[in-house]
Amino acid sequence: MVEKVTARLDRIMENLKKLSLIESRLDSMASTMANIKSTLCRLDADVTVLKEGAGKRDKKINELKTLINYTEDVAKLRKDSHDHKAQLDKM
Repeated sequence: MVEKVTARLDRIMENLKKLSLIESRLDSMASTMANIKSTLCRLDADVTVLKEGAGKRDKKINELKTLINYTEDVAKLRKDSHDHKAQLDKM
């Protein structure tokens, strides 16, 4: 009878060791998940900053395109004016 109890206690102890190992692994996984979550939060903040910067750059690019179009229009008007003046001088 004592042997049965001892054998059963040994199995219980083995199971407790396994449970302890499982608990340790779960704690490690929980820590890893917390680190991943923290990293994702930082990455999300970085993406937000990058999006804001991209929006500002897009706005600046559009302003530059407008200025280029304006400059091209002015250059064309100057050329047209010069051509018209040349025609007037011929007349």
